[in-house]
Amino acid sequence: MQQNFSISPKTIPFQAVLQHLISLTKTNTSDIGTHLLELFHSDASIGHQPYHHDGEGSRKAYGAFNNAGEKVLKENPGALSNKQIVGMAREVLNRQEFENQHPCSYCSDKNADAAFLCQ
Repeated sequence: MQQNFSISPKTIPFQAVLQHLISLTKTNTSDIGTHLLELFHSDASIGHQPYHHDGEGSRKAYGAFNNAGEKVLKENPGALSNKQIVGMAREVLNRQEFENQHPCSYCSDKNADAAFLCQ
């Protein structure tokens, strides 16, 4: 006797996956790639790394400043100014040997010392 079964795909809501990743990485971002990079480091797929080799051997940055900024915020939980975030992110990029990166924050000189994103 043959039975008919109804098969429906199972899904996990995005927010559930995101909350799980946040709990693992302790990084509060909705960017899944950032979480994958944090969890898997150099084993993350090339699409989730802040740089790639362009076929000619040179190293080009893709999202390097964003990753450096997130690292700074994660490692410094207190309030930081816009100027401090940029300076510290530059130090991270220098340690990671991103030579052609010149990160800056788009704010007026008056707001350079203001807390980053109203921390």
